Amino acid sequence: METIRTGVLVVGAGPAGLAAGLLLQRQGCDALTITRYGWTAHTPRAHHINPRAMELLRGLGLEQAVRRRAFPQGAVRNVVWCVSLAGREIGRLEHYHSSGPGGYHDSSPCDPANIAQHNLEPILAEELLRRGGKLLFNMDCLSVEQDEGGVRATVRNRATGETVRIEADYLVGADGANSLVARDIGLELDGPAGWGAAINVWIRADLSRYVAHRPGALFWTNQPGSPFWIGSGVFVAVEPWDQWMVTFMYDPATGEPDLDHDVLVDRIRHIVGDPDIAVEILHAGTWLMNAQVARSYSRGRVFCVGDAVHRHSPANGLGANTSMLDAYNLAWKLDLVQRGVADPALLETYGVERQPIGAAVIARSMKSVGEFPAVAAALGYAPGQTVAEGQACLDLLSAPGEAGEQVRARVAEAFSLQAYQFSAAGFELGYHYPEGAVVDCGVAYRPSADPDLIHRPQVCPGAVLPHARLVGRDGVERSTLDIVSDGGFHLLTGPGGEGWRDVCRAVADRFGLDIGVSLIGPGGDHEDSYQAWRGLRETGDSGAILVRPDTHVAWMAPAFSTEAGEELTRGVAALLGRSS
Repeated sequence: METIRTGVLVVGAGPAGLAAGLLLQRQGCDALTITRYGWTAHTPRAHHINPRAMELLRGLGLEQAVRRRAFPQGAVRNVVWCVSLAGREIGRLEHYHSSGPGGYHDSSPCDPANIAQHNLEPILAEELLRRGGKLLFNMDCLSVEQDEGGVRATVRNRATGETVRIEADYLVGADGANSLVARDIGLELDGPAGWGAAINVWIRADLSRYVAHRPGALFWTNQPGSPFWIGSGVFVAVEPWDQWMVTFMYDPATGEPDLDHDVLVDRIRHIVGDPDIAVEILHAGTWLMNAQVARSYSRGRVFCVGDAVHRHSPANGLGANTSMLDAYNLAWKLDLVQRGVADPALLETYGVERQPIGAAVIARSMKSVGEFPAVAAALGYAPGQTVAEGQACLDLLSAPGEAGEQVRARVAEAFSLQAYQFSAAGFELGYHYPEGAVVDCGVAYRPSADPDLIHRPQVCPGAVLPHARLVGRDGVERSTLDIVSDGGFHLLTGPGGEGWRDVCRAVADRFGLDIGVSLIGPGGDHEDSYQAWRGLRETGDSGAILVRPDTHVAWMAPAFSTEAGEELTRGVAALLGRSS
């Protein structure tokens, strides 16, 4: 049996696995990524990439490549509710609107991107290969075992049938919701599996006459007599405006659904509201919705990311984003431990930091599932209604008088709830790590008045460094996040903080950890021309903010002092799990 040796083995090449491979390669870590498939995803799947994940991709130099393949921004402006695409519109919600409560506002240098997973993954895979990263296809992981000295994976080459043994110091399980890696290391998951069943149908159909005048990423149909929480079906735009993923629910208790071509075409024509529209079925399949999170994200030398440890509904569009950000948290820690810069105890902070995020994602997703039927309920729809009974309720939407006013008031209230699924910027951007690889410096995280909906950028240990526009010596405008997104530690200071440069050099010599230093302010590396950074930094001019490779704040000091060297040394030692 052939044996392959690597520092880190990544099993799985979805968004989480490819992100892990890219981040490890950027760090210079010896890593190998394998996938059982012959190439990347062959169906659309996830499509919403939020600003936090886009910041990761921006740091890898991939933002523009993703943007070129994604929808034009104006094409994903709305989420639309209607009886059918050709029929009555019930209402719209601006997707992450820039005014009113919620929205991204100026919280990130990146806009979100609407890009189907089968279009995103090739960008990541091709970049990994272009950079010289190791990525093997058709390699099916059969088993994983470990001891104190390392990890061993038995892998079958699906093209040749040969069995290969891969030995590694550490393994990253990114092999999805049916993770063999998570199973083999005995990770336990909490929460229900299969609480909902759905059909995905990828179609080619020109729907521009029904949607181009109200461009959006999602179109929900709510026809009288539909018994399911998502209504009659949802149209997810894949390519404007002629490729779509259509999703509708079914009840497994009544048997498996009929996926016959003609049956699916008839159903889609019905919810479009056009009996003659041409529909081509590209792919159809069933899937189950889960609400599960692993109690622990690792065991020994094996760490799991993505759907292997958190499995949830598509509500809030958090799946691919959370998965890539798992990898962002883990990759730099693996690199520092591999290089002997950090104690292996640093790796324990991965689960400490990310498992609560996964649990919160499950809870937020399920809360949105519970809030979503409010639109149908506001119309007067109820389980068990006939089509005629549902139509009578729908007719009240436009009826004059008190009954109609009550329906319209209920619909308006129901739409305000949907902002927590489609404009929950506070939840997407405001996650932070209250404990883990952070040093308590007496600056606490302060949530906004509505932390799910409204993001409050702030500097404190555990939070993502806030975005603020700066102007470099070359006159080019940059984000604070651009300065710290190169994969290393970085210290930000201002006028009077020049001494931090010598301190960081001394710390580098002591620990073998390079720390970049940038001075922000007059005469510095970057000017705070918009005065935005000054209002966010939570330190004096000469203070310091140490930022981790994943852009989270690790440590802070209010001002430079004669004790600065000792303070930073203690902080870095605590982060690395080493004695000062």
